[in-house]
Amino acid sequence: FDLADFINKAFPDADKTAFLAQLNKTVWYKNNTSQFIQLYDINTYCGLSCYIPIFKRTDLNEYYKQLSWYKAGGYDKLFRKF
Repeated sequence: FDLADFINKAFPDADKTAFLAQLNKTVWYKNNTSQFIQLYDINTYCGLSCYIPIFKRTDLNEYYKQLSWYKAGGYDKLFRKF
């Protein structure tokens, strides 16, 4: 997920001015592909993405479990039910 889009949708009424200002200082270059794993169109991008498991999306959850950073980052312990 695009980090800024996730924050905007998760906290629609919050003042995100400071967060977005820091994000713009942190991300120096922004670019994206048109799709994610050839299935999902990318419509928003801030230059930083995040993985947020969705219980009903076993295809994506299984895809991420195969990536080396999943276990290295402790996601296997954090998201055991997914």
